[in-house]
Amino acid sequence: MSDTPNQPEDDSGPALAAIPALVCGVRQAAWRAADGAATTMPLRDAAKLAEAAPPLVCHRITTAQRLRLNDLRCYDLLELFAFARPASPCVPTPRGLAAALGLPLRGHLADEPQLLADAAALLLQEIAASRDATLAPLAWQMARGGWTWGPLVLARTGLPDGNQAGRARHDMQAWERRPNWEERPPEG
Repeated sequence: MSDTPNQPEDDSGPALAAIPALVCGVRQAAWRAADGAATTMPLRDAAKLAEAAPPLVCHRITTAQRLRLNDLRCYDLLELFAFARPASPCVPTPRGLAAALGLPLRGHLADEPQLLADAAALLLQEIAASRDATLAPLAWQMARGGWTWGPLVLARTGLPDGNQAGRARHDMQAWERRPNWEERPPEG
């Protein structure tokens, strides 16, 4: 993390710190390794790294297109943003993400992977601090469906290992909490 005063502290432990980050420009990519070392490289080299270890990215589809990959296994920050801040606007770029989160903008492509790590830490902190009881069961269902962010989000919502799966299934059944009603046909 940088020394920027608005920078969030990363309380997410080694799991988030071990995830590399990738930002693709038109001709080059910037990669931040798990050890924090950042470098720029040709897109074809970045594609090889991204296939070896799922990175943090902003907009999976655009990143995969620029890397010329049919599919990209990754941690898409836009998905995490939508989960943590539903119905909040965000331009789908690293700079747009920074603006939406109030993080300092970075000037060069080589600096943007650190921005993704900062954004992930901030969003995961928001999820951990949330008092929204629907987040845990929703995250549990999404993790069951293969959501890449699932384990990291579950660790912050109280269902880290799925032991409360029955409760999560019950919480997702919103219709059971609705009051009974009876509809009558209109009078003739």
